[in-house]
Amino acid sequence: MAPSEQLPGSSPFRTKGVAYQGLFESFDARVPGGARGAIALLPRETQTFFDQPFLAGSMYDILPLLELSRQGALLCDVSWREFVREGARRQADRDTRGVYRFMLRVASPKLVVERLPRVMVQYFDFGDVSGEHDPEGRLRYEASVRDLPEPVAPWLSAVGEGFIPVVMERAGARDVSVLVHPSRPCGVRAGVRLLEARFAVKWAAR
Repeated sequence: MAPSEQLPGSSPFRTKGVAYQGLFESFDARVPGGARGAIALLPRETQTFFDQPFLAGSMYDILPLLELSRQGALLCDVSWREFVREGARRQADRDTRGVYRFMLRVASPKLVVERLPRVMVQYFDFGDVSGEHDPEGRLRYEASVRDLPEPVAPWLSAVGEGFIPVVMERAGARDVSVLVHPSRPCGVRAGVRLLEARFAVKWAAR
């Protein structure tokens, strides 16, 4: 059965409930009708998935999150990628005032950029991260996340484009840019093609 034909909740690719909690909060702040209004426009079986409570540390099928984000983009009349980037920027602004606040006080931009991809994949039960700084000493970091289900890879790339610059700037960097490279196939799991998402982060010192 193709991913799009699976019942919501049955995919083996999962994310922590805190990701859903953040999405609901973002929808209520910027989407006409809020999260409940957007959910009401989804297919019945997807609405049923959203009837359950979402606990921060529990794991849930990630595919309905992507479906809801696409509905949010339609309601806001923006591209899906920009909708995801803006949500990630909002989440980064919130996190840098809370959970990441101490880390940003004591860490340099170079150290933060090493940690960020690994922090991001802790929200999922899939994905393998690697990365390295520019061998010539330039302020550039190349990272990759392997074993991403194909529907998730473009979403995670857009999250990185929105999230990483905010956190890096709070750590003292300036002129931060995230360059997303084309994804590459790296396998198959549960009948779903897996991709490697690759990106580069560049910044300047203050």
